[in-house]
Amino acid sequence: MGVDIDGDGVNDYTTTADENGAYSLEVTEPLANGEYPVTATDINGNTGPATNAAVADTTLPTAPTVGEVTENADGSTTITGTAEAGSTVGVDIDGDGVNDYTTTADENGAYSLEVTEPLANGEYPVTATDINGNTGPATNAAVADNSAPNAPVITDTVENADGST
Repeated sequence: MGVDIDGDGVNDYTTTADENGAYSLEVTEPLANGEYPVTATDINGNTGPATNAAVADTTLPTAPTVGEVTENADGSTTITGTAEAGSTVGVDIDGDGVNDYTTTADENGAYSLEVTEPLANGEYPVTATDINGNTGPATNAAVADNSAPNAPVITDTVENADGST
């Protein structure tokens, strides 16, 4: 038994049916919603016609974790953590319910999301959306800037004609 998940006509995952013809085939990577051809090949190498296995993923990814929220010297903020591998991780910074910045979690689920504009103190929802468009619950990334800005630097003073500077 085998299944072709990338459409190249070659089985990407295979297993052997038991003496009653029963089988279980585990695909270890996320599949997009759709149909995938499953074929059986006998001990002589003869392959029968394909039967399509339908995939309809409606399972929400778990909420992403937020590890560190770092304010960078250039005014940007970096949010790191973990989410479902391959999911799109996003943050909504203006409260409209739409992610303003996104990135993709790597094969281990790690992500690093850079927000290029300064963020005010507060909490910002971070979500993960899987390859089938299922968005899980949000986890808030807390921004707390307690650093005072640098003192202004006066580079020059000018005395005006009326005596003011």
